[in-house]
Amino acid sequence: ACLLFSLVLLIAPTVRGQQAALRQAESKMEAGKWAGARQLLGKALGKDSINTEAHWLLAQFFFTRSNTSFNLDSAQHFALLALSDLSRS
Repeated sequence: ACLLFSLVLLIAPTVRGQQAALRQAESKMEAGKWAGARQLLGKALGKDSINTEAHWLLAQFFFTRSNTSFNLDSAQHFALLALSDLSRS
């Protein structure tokens, strides 16, 4: 039990940090700061390649017409990755 508690204490800050980065990326997308959002989402996936929320946000990123990187194929790709992530968790 003590080992499990120690692991939770070690993992919790990482999870909170990733969640904060994803919230920050979402805020940047809402503000039209696409490059910053893309960078944060890339970092999140670098830390956790099976990250449903990051993949879903990237789908939204590429599906937003005001984004100069608008790309329906990429949006579909990341939406399918998010669905795949859900089946793994």
